[in-house]
Amino acid sequence: MILQLILLFLVGLIECFIITLHTKFIQNSRIFLSSITCTVNIFIWWYVIRVAVKSDGNIAIIIFYTLGFILGNTLALKFNTFLEGIIKK
Repeated sequence: MILQLILLFLVGLIECFIITLHTKFIQNSRIFLSSITCTVNIFIWWYVIRVAVKSDGNIAIIIFYTLGFILGNTLALKFNTFLEGIIKK
């Protein structure tokens, strides 16, 4: 069970990172990259829904996923700032 919680934490982190980058790709009209991130996000959601349905309402699953999501958002925003700094140089 603890391994599944850690995996969901990482999945939440990766998903939010991808969603944040996906939004940035759309803003910059990067069609191919936005399509790739959208596709990856759909597969992530498929996994998350599958785990949630099998969990019998275990709140720990939502908590770990949410914590990963929060960290993924923070990392994506920092990564975006880093990339913009490199591009502007």
